[in-house]
Amino acid sequence: MKAFSLLSLTLVGYGVFLIQGYGEDLYQWSKTLAPFSVRQYLDMSKRYALQYGHLVFLLMVLFCSKYTITGQTTLKPIAKFIAILRPHSMPVFLFHVPFLYFFAALWNHDPDNMWHLAALAAATLTASVLAGHACYAVKRHFDRLESGIGRALSRLFPEGHAIENGVGSGRPLAMTRPYSDFVHVLQILAMATVFIGHLTYTEFSTWEPPGISAWRRWAVPFFFIVSGYMAMMSYDRRPPPLGDMISKRVFGMWYMVIPMLLLTPILDNIGFAMSPGVYMENEKFFDPVMGTGGPADLTGFLIAFLNSAFFLNEVFVYKVAEFGTPVGGMRAFSNDAFWFLCYLVPYLLMLTVALKVRGIKKYAILTALVIVSGPPIMLLAPLFFGGCFVYLLHRRFDGVAPGENA
Repeated sequence: MKAFSLLSLTLVGYGVFLIQGYGEDLYQWSKTLAPFSVRQYLDMSKRYALQYGHLVFLLMVLFCSKYTITGQTTLKPIAKFIAILRPHSMPVFLFHVPFLYFFAALWNHDPDNMWHLAALAAATLTASVLAGHACYAVKRHFDRLESGIGRALSRLFPEGHAIENGVGSGRPLAMTRPYSDFVHVLQILAMATVFIGHLTYTEFSTWEPPGISAWRRWAVPFFFIVSGYMAMMSYDRRPPPLGDMISKRVFGMWYMVIPMLLLTPILDNIGFAMSPGVYMENEKFFDPVMGTGGPADLTGFLIAFLNSAFFLNEVFVYKVAEFGTPVGGMRAFSNDAFWFLCYLVPYLLMLTVALKVRGIKKYAILTALVIVSGPPIMLLAPLFFGGCFVYLLHRRFDGVAPGENA
């Protein structure tokens, strides 16, 4: 009953936060802390204050819902909804932006035409799902590659220590099916929010759903929070050697990332040739070397491909050197959503090192990761590690104390 009451109060407070636009107020307030000449280098983390506002409510929702949504079974319609849509969430996330630009260029898209917009949404979703199926078909080959990299890293970093703080002690947190499905439903809704948010870019649409400026911002902090929660849970269940942990978290996404990085520049070059204005309106198509609009040459393609494949697009040295885009940083061609993974991977590496490595080596590696990542990436770190913290709270409240063995 206490959890239900707290969850209800949290949802009411979150509703007020969204309706009143307090998140945007936080964003405007954060602008007073530094001049634009500094803030422009924050890039995708410039709305950190707004996202911290979402963070408070989303952490409470994630924590309280576990003790509110109980039982052992999920309603069949909801389970079917999850079974159909969840496998497509990752492909839609990775492929939808380049397909939006491509199809908009293909038929000279009119942002004022709702039929054009509906066709753009349908074509993009269909193409993203089909691309996802193609990636799943070749996944086993990438899995073998990832496994080989894991073995090589394990030989390079022969850490044999157990994970600290009781995590990985053999008694991980138990999740009921309804709670797990609740999280999956939120993930699907968050992906839908991201898609609608990008669909309403001015290049594509003059339509603005009611309140979108407030509610579309919840998806990014939610994805970070859930990623932290799920990563901590995964590490708590018979954690593999350090090399395998790094390989799975970094290179385990290659089966979709590499095909996306090969397909996107092809779509971009065809689309740009047909309608350059679509790509240039919001400066989504950069030569990754010169930082200017237009297709990249072979050198530019290789630089963007390699940086994106290793999730290095947002490292701070590019911001300082103003390399790539005008404010520094690489792009996965027109794929504006890929920045998320370039923030997520450093957090996953930090968590892996924090849990698996001991002694001075741990702090040396963590310091290096923080320095290389830089302030923009670290500003959003509380979102990911907040999810890790909720997992540990659930573990504690469920009677699985740190250091307790099964």
